[in-house]
Amino acid sequence: NLRLCSGSLNNANRSKRLACSSKFKGVSWNTSRRRWRARICQMELGWFIKEVAAALAYNTAAKNMFGNFARLNVIA
Repeated sequence: NLRLCSGSLNNANRSKRLACSSKFKGVSWNTSRRRWRARICQMELGWFIKEVAAALAYNTAAKNMFGNFARLNVIA
């Protein structure tokens, strides 16, 4: 059940770090702006009022960058 991939693609599939303020990967809260920020691979995706909107922006960028190797946020 293994597939060949580069080291960077393999790292993109890692879980979210626990120290972040959001439950979603690639999303964090900025206190001074009072907005959710979405980022992927040092690329700014934008500022959002809703946490879920930032997570959806991350998912879109991850699909475009990593295709089948993308680890997407699960939004219920």
